[in-house]
Amino acid sequence: MAVQIQGSNGFHKWLARAVNWKEAIGWLVAGSTVMSGLASQIAELAQYGWAAIALVGIVLACICFPLVMGGMAIWRAYKPRSGPVAPEVKYLPELDHPPAAYDDSVLRTEIADVMAFAEAAVEELSKEAAAKAEQLKKLVLESSNLQTERYGLIRQQLTALAADIKAARDYAEGSVAGAGHNFGELQAAQAEAGKEFASFKLMVERALENTWEKLELRCKSIDQGFMAILDRENLLALATEIEAVGDDLSGPTKGEQIADWPAWFKRYQAWRRTVKNWARIAGEHRQDVDGRVFETTEEDYRGTWEAKDSYFPDATAVQDYKTFRIVLRNFHAERSHVDSCVRMDAFVSPSTKGRVYPSPRDADQMPRTQR
Repeated sequence: MAVQIQGSNGFHKWLARAVNWKEAIGWLVAGSTVMSGLASQIAELAQYGWAAIALVGIVLACICFPLVMGGMAIWRAYKPRSGPVAPEVKYLPELDHPPAAYDDSVLRTEIADVMAFAEAAVEELSKEAAAKAEQLKKLVLESSNLQTERYGLIRQQLTALAADIKAARDYAEGSVAGAGHNFGELQAAQAEAGKEFASFKLMVERALENTWEKLELRCKSIDQGFMAILDRENLLALATEIEAVGDDLSGPTKGEQIADWPAWFKRYQAWRRTVKNWARIAGEHRQDVDGRVFETTEEDYRGTWEAKDSYFPDATAVQDYKTFRIVLRNFHAERSHVDSCVRMDAFVSPSTKGRVYPSPRDADQMPRTQR
């Protein structure tokens, strides 16, 4: 709310606007902001934080604002702003007396009142600023004392830490000096221990190498023993079938005539494959079993045979039957030797450290049994 001031010239209007409290507060806030910015550039004051800077800015604005306002009022009063020239007042005969000159005594009285108000405001603000400065000085003194105490405590802690470091360094130097006397003995003991360790390592490696070779040979023998047991069962089943079918095919030797020769020959081919399979398995345990079983000579086909030629349809059939009887004879002669070798591999060799192969028998030493 603006204050009404008597007068109608430009200075009175400006003064009426100047005492508008809203504008005054706005100028005061702007001045406080500017003064705070200037105060923050002072390093001695910036260390106390933003609150101290804002307080100093407000105090300086409160001091400078009335002074600036009063100075501007005085300057404008004594040096008015140039404007349009007022028209000359001419003397009119119809008036009883000429117009009176302008009287500025009222304006001077008002200016004197404003100056008195400004001086009183400046004095009051100076007192407040002095009180705030005293409080700020106490605050600065208390902060300085607190920092002095803190620095003293830190200095004590650093002194104690330096003493501890010195004691630790002295202890370490003493330990190193004591250890230096025994360093030569430690090196000699280390070299001796290295030699003993190398000797022990070599002994262990050799023992492990020998043990591993023996263990590997032993495992192979045991594995071959299990395989021999499996082969023994297979050979037994095949031999049983060979003997049973061979007995059925030996009818002419028993004086029986073959009624269906193609069926006999087909059965003979299957029987021969069975003998071949038996010889293959037996060859894992005895050498050259297949050669001795299927070996036939001219001498084997000669001589007297119990089967008569009239029992067969032709000479080829006679030759096939004789071959069958020779192979069956060789099978019977070889079977006992194969059984012995398989029994050796299955039950005797695994209990020893190596494989024991029985010596193969020569075909000429086989007895000539019934043909």
